[in-house]
Amino acid sequence: MQPALILINFKFKYLVTESHSRPTIWSIMGFFILRTFNPWIFTAVLSIVFTGCKTELVYPHSPQCIGHGGMGIESLQPINSKSSVLKCLELGADGVEMDIQLSNDNVLFAFHDADLNNTSLAEGTINSHPATSIESCTLNGLLNGNEKIERLDSMFKWLDQFPNATVTLDIKLYSKQSYTTYIQSFAQTLHQFLEDHPRKHRVLIESQDTSFLNLLHLLSPNAEVYYYTNNFQYGLAAVTKFNYSGLTMDHKNVTKHEVDSLHVKNYKISVWNVKTSKQNQEAIQLTPDYIQSDEVRDLLQKINPK
Repeated sequence: MQPALILINFKFKYLVTESHSRPTIWSIMGFFILRTFNPWIFTAVLSIVFTGCKTELVYPHSPQCIGHGGMGIESLQPINSKSSVLKCLELGADGVEMDIQLSNDNVLFAFHDADLNNTSLAEGTINSHPATSIESCTLNGLLNGNEKIERLDSMFKWLDQFPNATVTLDIKLYSKQSYTTYIQSFAQTLHQFLEDHPRKHRVLIESQDTSFLNLLHLLSPNAEVYYYTNNFQYGLAAVTKFNYSGLTMDHKNVTKHEVDSLHVKNYKISVWNVKTSKQNQEAIQLTPDYIQSDEVRDLLQKINPK
């Protein structure tokens, strides 16, 4: 009988944060159970304990549904376009992820690829063109119409109709100029943008470059910054060392246990590369804070079934 009781006690400990307000209750309960086990009294003790500890459970909520580039990479609308971003939020998504790049005259644009030629009618990097040139670029897409590459300030104006939406900005660092000068300009421009465009809800900044994140953190210490990595242990070391808000990871490269270990330490995690209904379910089972999905409708149905 004792091994089963010890296992139950272990699981209870695992659900509660290290900073819970009753540091002796578990040892008292364990001693009481092993010495004088009575099922009726045991049930009553559990009821009292969990009534007092409900607020101490770590992140007891469903993950937020975040549209990857809006409606996702397989959508008829181009990713990072006005129509894709607004459609995602109109469907009821909790937020949207956008890829952000910097022009050569320090204007922020929503665009994913390293080369404009991949998904637009222009060529070169965003950072090799001035803002006026980029604004005239037309995006490729089956339903693009006259959609252009959008400035981030324009996007935020449209997002004002969704004041509670979480906005994730994935920083894409593509430039042929001096890298140090480039990331300094990028961090300074983004800092000023956040100062000029405060939102009521969350703006998350994610990047694969700790140098950039550290520069931004220095300028905007209250910004929520996420380290984008494929290695959990390396990522955990970085968020601990630099006091980031959390990690962004491919959902295939992280386990439920690792997600739980982040939450116990009060860090958060956003997962991506979620492209199908099956992968939506896999991501939900990890219990992350945010799921960046390419199947927004399906994820919404799974998180909030009617």
